[in-house]
Amino acid sequence: MGQPRFPLVIALLAAAVAGCGESVDQDRMTRPAWTRAKAVEGQMVLRDVLNGSPDLVFYDGWHGIENDPKTGGAWRWMGKRGIVRLRTKPMNQPLQDMELQIHGWVPWEHVGFRSCHMEFAVNGHVLARLEPPNHSFVQTLRVPRWLLASSEWVDLAITVANTARPPGELRDLGFSTTGFLWKPIGSNE
Repeated sequence: MGQPRFPLVIALLAAAVAGCGESVDQDRMTRPAWTRAKAVEGQMVLRDVLNGSPDLVFYDGWHGIENDPKTGGAWRWMGKRGIVRLRTKPMNQPLQDMELQIHGWVPWEHVGFRSCHMEFAVNGHVLARLEPPNHSFVQTLRVPRWLLASSEWVDLAITVANTARPPGELRDLGFSTTGFLWKPIGSNE
C-alpha cells in the first residue's frame, strides 16, 4: 500500500487557505483617488464630495464609497442613521444662511410595505421630514445662520424609519447618496 495522503491533503489545504487572509476588495486603497479622478473627468462635482471636503465630513453611520467602473457612477450608503459634519463658515466666509442639497435614493424595492420616511436634523433641530420617492431625488435644506452661530461645525443627522437588506447584502441599508452640495444661499456654485 502507498503512503497515506493525509500530509498531501494538509499541504493543499494550507496552500488554498493562504490567500484567504487577503482582502477581497483589492481596489479599496485606490478607490478614493479613482473616484475623485472620474468625478473631475466627468465634471460630476457632487460625486467628488463623497470623499468629504474641507467643509463637509462623512462621520458616523456611513459606509465606504462604492462605484461602478463601467459607468463611473459612485455612491455611499448609510444604515438607519448617518451623520455628516458641516463647517459653519465654508471657505472662511462670513456666517450666513446656508443651503444643503442632498442627492440620493432609498432602497424602496427591498423595504417592502414598510414606511421609508426620512428626517433631517442639524444639531437636534429638525429641518425637514420627507417621504422619499421610489427613484433618485434631491432634498434641499435651508440651514439658518442662527443654527450655525454656536460653533465651527454642526452635525447633520439623517435618519430613516426602516432599512433594507437586499439578497446577498450583509449590511442594513437606509439611504444612499451620490453627493451633497453645501453652499451659501444665493450662491451660484
